Amino acid sequence: MRINEINQFQPFAQGDGVVDPDMTVVIDGIGMSLAEWLEEFNYSRGIGQGVGWMPYTLHEITRDDLATEFGGFEFDAWDGIGQVIV
Repeated sequence: MRINEINQFQPFAQGDGVVDPDMTVVIDGIGMSLAEWLEEFNYSRGIGQGVGWMPYTLHEITRDDLATEFGGFEFDAWDGIGQVIV
């Protein structure tokens, strides 16, 4: 699923709250599991944040979070159209 203005802020958790950490997420042609992207995201965002930094969990990370952090030029001009494909 490519993110768009309708689903960009939806967490990866399904309606029943279940998250598959092994689901493949492709960003800029790089495919990794959601858990691996989350680890990269928390590392990238957490650098220099100090002791108050609270890492994101699988239940709160959104497509928009990943596209903003890793989508590069595909998340062009913050228009809500990224290259996060699930």
